[in-house]
Amino acid sequence: HTPSPVPTKSASVFVPLVKFVPTPRPTEKPASTPTPKLTPKPTPKPTAKPAPTAKPAPTANPVLAAIKACFTNSGSYANVGPCFGAPGSLLAVRILNPAKGPFVGLQFRTSPAGGVAALVETPLSGSGSILSATVPTKLCEAPAPIKWDVYLLGGSAANPTLKGDIGQFSVTGCQNVTGKKSTLPTPVPGTPPPGLSAVKACFTNSGAVANVGPCFGPANSLLAVRILNPKNGPFTLLQFQLQVFGGGPGFVTSPLIGSGNLLWAKVPIQLCVAKSPAKWQVWIFNKTAPQGQIGQFTITGCP
Repeated sequence: HTPSPVPTKSASVFVPLVKFVPTPRPTEKPASTPTPKLTPKPTPKPTAKPAPTAKPAPTANPVLAAIKACFTNSGSYANVGPCFGAPGSLLAVRILNPAKGPFVGLQFRTSPAGGVAALVETPLSGSGSILSATVPTKLCEAPAPIKWDVYLLGGSAANPTLKGDIGQFSVTGCQNVTGKKSTLPTPVPGTPPPGLSAVKACFTNSGAVANVGPCFGPANSLLAVRILNPKNGPFTLLQFQLQVFGGGPGFVTSPLIGSGNLLWAKVPIQLCVAKSPAKWQVWIFNKTAPQGQIGQFTITGCP
């Protein structure tokens, strides 16, 4: 029997105890619910204000547009048509040069047989390139059917200015104006003012239906009219006619007042439009037509 070896004593070695620490497993984060992305609200676009509706250009009256010009003068600012028509009918005025406007009226001028000139005006209406006017009844007061030169008026109604000759016009149907033969005023009643019978006639034309006096006086003074032949009466107005040189003023009217064989009228201040002294021929009218020249008159004291 082999004896067991005796344990040899040796220096002891200190072996530190190592504590086993288990490595922690990483904690799994619970699946998080993704934060929903906020959808930005669309920025409201500013509502555009509707553009103001442009006013349509004035359309020409089809009735006026259908009227043809009598003719067109070279370089004139407008033309006018038709060439003839009755009082109260429409005239179409086509503006050819609007830069020279505004235009406010028409002026009719003529020189009947005997060189007695006449002038009548009428306003324009409308807008755009075609304006309108009404044929004045006063064109029927001319002694005979005649051709009138038509002038355009510019500026303002209160202070019109001539813009040139734009055509011609002949009035027709004067005997049928408004369905009556009468185109002139009815006589105005009144009591003769004191001293009227003492006023002497300027002269008496052979065969004239009346005479008138005095020969001259200021505006608004009285004229005495003696009826010599009442056959074509009653008489309604005096018309003062002036020979026009270079296209000046033409005629002016004044109503007759009273009844019987002694009538009177006021001297119209419009006679001052002519250069003083200007001698006007005086014509007398009944309710339908002129009855001839009965005298002459010269206005005085004009400003």
